[in-house]
Amino acid sequence: MNKHNQELIDINDLKNLLFYRWEKGWIEINLSKSIKRSINGNYESPYTFFINTTKYQDELMDLIDLYENKAYRELIFCEHIDRLIEIISESMEINSLHAALLLIQDLLIQREDYRKDSKIHSGELYRDGLEVMEYLFDVLNHIAGYHEKQLSQQELANEEIQGKIYPHVVLALEGVGAFFEMKDAENRPMDYLHRIMFRLFVSKLIFTFYLLE
Repeated sequence: MNKHNQELIDINDLKNLLFYRWEKGWIEINLSKSIKRSINGNYESPYTFFINTTKYQDELMDLIDLYENKAYRELIFCEHIDRLIEIISESMEINSLHAALLLIQDLLIQREDYRKDSKIHSGELYRDGLEVMEYLFDVLNHIAGYHEKQLSQQELANEEIQGKIYPHVVLALEGVGAFFEMKDAENRPMDYLHRIMFRLFVSKLIFTFYLLE
């Protein structure tokens, strides 16, 4: 965004979008689970990121201890989320924005795990993906200037103003035809399609499906 001298999105935006849509108490619980999984040394590990336990285990153990002995409604991991992002960034040798996305994705996947039937699906691979998709759409809407926390409805309705301030966003979906071929998938295909069509804030909805062999 050289013309307007601004980034498309930054870490503060990612955190604000997370805290806007999901309750902080739940985020705190799942951040703790992510960090505990990152240092337990057993078969369980975070879904999306890696932490250098040789370098950071003592620091993370101190945070876990603070969490285990925290006061009611006190937020330990949420208050240290910037440091967690920094640790992931250094451990994986990636930039901070990438690390923040991986951390957020990890705790959203844990939320998806709550909805699966553990009697049928004991592994962690079965999940509907809807929480991650919801957050992805929040990020896309924010980049395009459509997120409800950004503008009033009057401003959202003014396409001329909106078009001058924010970039256009194109969402490319690969293998959409597979949605219509999913079997024994409960209602997931329709859940996906409904969110794609209605979750994104658009005034003129145009969908073209290319089904490639």
